[in-house]
This record gives sequence, C-alpha cells and structure tokens, in this order.
Amino acid sequence: MKKWISAVLIGLFAFVSTGHAATSDLNSAIKKCETKYKNDKTEKSSCIKKAKTKYKDKKDKKATSTKSTSTQAKKKSTTKKDISAVCKEKYPKDSTKQKTCVTDAKEKAAKAKESGKAKATQATASSKKSLDSKSLDSTKSKTAKATTAATATKKSLKSVNVNKASAQELAESLPGVGEKKAQAIVDYRKKNGSFKSAADLENVPGLGEKSVSNMKAYLKY
Repeated sequence: MKKWISAVLIGLFAFVSTGHAATSDLNSAIKKCETKYKNDKTEKSSCIKKAKTKYKDKKDKKATSTKSTSTQAKKKSTTKKDISAVCKEKYPKDSTKQKTCVTDAKEKAAKAKESGKAKATQATASSKKSLDSKSLDSTKSKTAKATTAATATKKSLKSVNVNKASAQELAESLPGVGEKKAQAIVDYRKKNGSFKSAADLENVPGLGEKSVSNMKAYLKY
C-alpha cells in the first residue's frame, strides 16, 4: 500500500513540476509572438493561438502519461493485496502457510509470464522461418524462370522449307512456333506426307488459321 501511495505522489509531483514548466514555456511563447508580430494583430493572434494549442496538447499528453503510471502502480498493488488476502483467508491461523501460499502464487505468476515470453519468441521465430522459406521459394522460382528464358529457343526469323526442316530449325525460323509446335509439324509431316500449302499446316494439332497466317511469309514447300 505504501509503495502504491509513493508511486502516485511521485507521479503527481512530476505532473505538477511539468505543469509549471509548461506554463512557463507558454508564457515565453506568447511573449515571442507579441514581440515578433508587434505591428500585425492578425499574425500575433494566430501565433498566440498556435502556442496555446501546442501547450494544451502537451499538457493533455502528460496528464494521460501520469494517469497511466498511477493506474499501473495501483493495479500492481491491488494484485499483491489480492494474493495476500486469498492466502490469509485460506490459512487464517497459520502465518507460515500464508507466506508459502503467497510465494507459490508469485512463482506461478512468474512462470506464466516466462511461458508467455517463450511462446511469443517461438511465434516470432516461426514467422521469420516462414518468411525465409517464402523468400527462398520466390528466389528459386525467379532463377528457374531466368534459366528457362536463357535456354529458350533463340529466334532468327527466316524462310524455311517445312517439308525438310528439323523441329529445331522450324522453332528458330517461324514466328509463333516453339519447340512443341515445331515437333507437332514434323510428326504430322511424317505421318501424312509433305505439305503442299499453308492450308495443310492448319491441320497440325496446336496450329490454327491465325498462327499459320502469321508464318506464311516464311514458308517454303
């Protein structure tokens, strides 16, 4: 109880001291405004208004801080008093058991606090591990894409004989044709014979009228 009262008194003393200091600062600020805008009533009034607003905000902030400190001190004292009261009620005639009861209660509270800290640390570590894993996966994905892009077929558009060219030559020479479509053209040619016109290419799986139209200028038979 004494500790709680001391904490409250200290807080009030600090608040009063701060209050006096803040008032002094306000008066000083007002004097500066009056000196700076001696011949301009509008600017002087605006300057003083801003100084008062700043003083009020600072005062309210200090008051909230002092109230919070007082509340925490009271809460701590009340908790201690409650534990003691419970133990006295439990062992009304045995002071030794009362002390043991209070000690055990404090130890349990300390363990619970440590357990909470440990869980928070574990959660933070788990979260960090998850982020690291996602970052690693993202890096692998980017590397894979870069590798794929690097090893992709290089285009060098030019006329090519679709009845003689290999799949690689077709992929390198024809617009809109990759390795799969090029291989499909070769497979269709082997199965059905030589192409006689662009229309024949439209029968190849994966190719359509639009894609064949884009490559017409590069086709030879």
